[in-house]
Amino acid sequence: MGYLDDYIKADRSLKEKESFDFLITDLLSRNLKGVDKQRTLTAHNMEEFTKNKFIPSMFYIIMYAKADQPEILGDNEFYDVAPLIFCTNVNDKSITGINFNFIPSNYRALILDTISESSKNFYDNVNNSNINSLQANINLGSALLSEQGLKGFLLYIQAKTKIDLSPCIRSYKISNIVNSRLIEYDEWGYIPYLNFKDSVRGASIASIQKDVLLGKINSENKKT
Repeated sequence: MGYLDDYIKADRSLKEKESFDFLITDLLSRNLKGVDKQRTLTAHNMEEFTKNKFIPSMFYIIMYAKADQPEILGDNEFYDVAPLIFCTNVNDKSITGINFNFIPSNYRALILDTISESSKNFYDNVNNSNINSLQANINLGSALLSEQGLKGFLLYIQAKTKIDLSPCIRSYKISNIVNSRLIEYDEWGYIPYLNFKDSVRGASIASIQKDVLLGKINSENKKT
């Protein structure tokens, strides 16, 4: 059963609460780590292993200080203080990725299915019981680092989901990141349901998501 199937059958109000409690309260606010944050018996400990390094192809929830200037997407001008990011690249000064706060929940679930189906053995590393090794899809992470690889990934997602994610790609200054938490593979199920309305200041998340779906966007990557 995939993420979209789960989403269709879920008690969404309950799932939204569980997602907020875990991603925002437990990870960002309470800063729970190790066994204290584990929600499944199959949980790995990649976050501890990577020592807070950002890994392309992995999701992160970050607590972000007010940016130097607002972000712009379509007719919306806003600040996002808790971006939910699928990392596509990182350097010493910034992390770049797809901000899933801009994407409606059902499309998030569909995109997660598409990512996990992008290679035949996507979760092979995840099923590895050795927690002292990198539990990430190295092939996808490496591909995202090149301009051509990222373009191919975005076109693949668009072909499968009919949504253009390129306007959702944003860069965030590492110096402005107050806290960042890796979302392990076994925690990806929380991603479709996160509805943190107070994350975005200056515009509503609903308005931003609508503009993304309708293609009413400014595709320029706004560095914040």
